[in-house]
Amino acid sequence: LLMQIVQVMKTHPEIKRIRIEGHTDNKGSERVNQLLSEARAEAVRAYLVKEGVEADRLVAKGFGSTKPISSNYTPKSREQNRRVEFVVSE
Repeated sequence: LLMQIVQVMKTHPEIKRIRIEGHTDNKGSERVNQLLSEARAEAVRAYLVKEGVEADRLVAKGFGSTKPISSNYTPKSREQNRRVEFVVSE
């Protein structure tokens, strides 16, 4: 999937900026989840840069557990909340 993002960024210069959003489930403290989500987003950003995407086109941001897409009541729903999303911001 990440290589598909690399290909899209390389073949579509009109996409000026993508925000890489890191998310976690609600296990652990808010601080730990915030740090984890930031590290998750930054790891993806670093990979994309290593593969040739210009660094100034990528912004990494962590949201911790503040934006769940599913309840955190089952293992599957917690897993769904541990994710990275890509948002075209410019």
